[in-house]
Amino acid sequence: MTAEGEPDVTTQLLEASPLWPATLDHIRYDSPDPAKLADFYISAMGMTETPLGASEFGAGSTSLRLLARHGSPADTAAAA
Repeated sequence: MTAEGEPDVTTQLLEASPLWPATLDHIRYDSPDPAKLADFYISAMGMTETPLGASEFGAGSTSLRLLARHGSPADTAAAA
């Protein structure tokens, strides 16, 4: 809100966006050790493990799925 009580520009843009209220369904990270990354999220977020293959690991909850696969560290390969 501005000093005059009007919504600020950011608020106006968010309210007008056709993307909101968007929700994140899944995200994929590349990691040199995807099993370790998936284990971290399973432990930290209380997710359940989903076996996907030799170098891909899945973790999920009722609101978000995480996919981890072998690749460069800290890359976010995909999100939807």
